[in-house]
Amino acid sequence: MFNGLIKLSFIAVLATSAISCQNSDRNGEKEAEDKYSQAKNCFDLGQYETASALLSEIDSLYPKAVETRRKASLLRPELKERWTAAQLSEIDSLLAVNTIIGDSLRNLITFVDNPLEGYFVAKEIGKTDPRTDAGLHGRISPGFKFYITSSSPNPIKSTSVRLSANGETVETPTIPFDGERNNRSGKCETITFTEAESAPLGDFILRHNQDAIGLTYIGENGQERHSELPSIQKNSLATEYRYAKTVIRDKFLRLEKERLSKQLELSRQQIARSRESR
Repeated sequence: MFNGLIKLSFIAVLATSAISCQNSDRNGEKEAEDKYSQAKNCFDLGQYETASALLSEIDSLYPKAVETRRKASLLRPELKERWTAAQLSEIDSLLAVNTIIGDSLRNLITFVDNPLEGYFVAKEIGKTDPRTDAGLHGRISPGFKFYITSSSPNPIKSTSVRLSANGETVETPTIPFDGERNNRSGKCETITFTEAESAPLGDFILRHNQDAIGLTYIGENGQERHSELPSIQKNSLATEYRYAKTVIRDKFLRLEKERLSKQLELSRQQIARSRESR
């Protein structure tokens, strides 16, 4: 009888164990634990983005895996802290490089005073008058927005321009005559393009700065006048565009550094509170 009771107890233990395993499997604990192990391994290797994605999968795929989700919630603040610190280090490196580039370009830029609004240009070209000097004229506003004014020497009622080099072309949007942005009152017909409209021209000039660049003025009736963008204008435009981009990038990187620094502090506070509550 005693042996019979032992057998019954053993069977009961096995049954309880089987039920527990079934419940665990049904809750997805094993799969969740595998995900957690992968996430922890990525965390240790510094693969923070992958680790974060794996921890998110645990929450979304295995909502009943309570124990593993608890472990994941404890790892998450440490992951965020390390990931943020790594991003902050990268931003510092980018800022350092960008500062070096900006300092070198700043020496090539000068400010031109103007009754309406002053602007920056490349020292190489200095002050020019789009109403009388044909070609493309770059400007950087006090807010460091780069824009271009085209000056067609031919009265073709110009509405846009096209650049070409090595089989590639880029063309501005059509700007209808309005007496302001599109002005025909001077010796040259001028069109002032916005920052967004000028950016593709700036990118093109940077890519083809070592090439001869064709400049085409396009008129209202399909008339075209072809010339070559003068080297001094090409080089000045490249300098101005690079400088404007560098200044704007500096502002973006500094804002991103400030954001990440605050995020890092919050993560460290969360970790401290979590450790106190254990």
